[in-house]
Amino acid sequence: LAVVEIAFVLMKDENGVTHLGSYTLIPIRDDNMEPTINVDDLIIDRDVSTPTKIQENDVITYSTINNGQREVKTGRVISVINSNGSIAWRVRGDNQGETSTSTVLSNDLIGQFTNTKMLFAGGVLAFAESQNGFMICIIVPLALIFIIQIFKLLHTLITNKKESKEEKKEENE
Repeated sequence: LAVVEIAFVLMKDENGVTHLGSYTLIPIRDDNMEPTINVDDLIIDRDVSTPTKIQENDVITYSTINNGQREVKTGRVISVINSNGSIAWRVRGDNQGETSTSTVLSNDLIGQFTNTKMLFAGGVLAFAESQNGFMICIIVPLALIFIIQIFKLLHTLITNKKESKEEKKEENE
């Protein structure tokens, strides 16, 4: 878990999402897409090189600003807007009403859902990224390794000292 956490943090981009090659790992933090995607699921999105291929009913992940904070959201495309060579999408979560839609510009697009999700893995990663999770996943194991190594060192020193005393005793006899 510690290795996964470190890799997850090191591979994040400016949106706070982790990229593995042409795929993006997205921990789901809200219930917008329930029952298709649940809170604490970890979904896998594919990078989109040709935004014009995204069509109605596709599920996409995008970056948005909400109350001055950058957020990553996932929603279903309900319409494609193609204006003057620019493309955008009207999206809404499966769990939202008909009037709750957002417009996503192509430069805010993070990826397209691959229909692959890991149940509860997003919650595990969210815990691992928290202060308590960092303590449990990183600090505690490192402290245990340090303590074990000290005991091994002490054991080796005591064993060597006993052997040295026995050798001197044999030499004296």
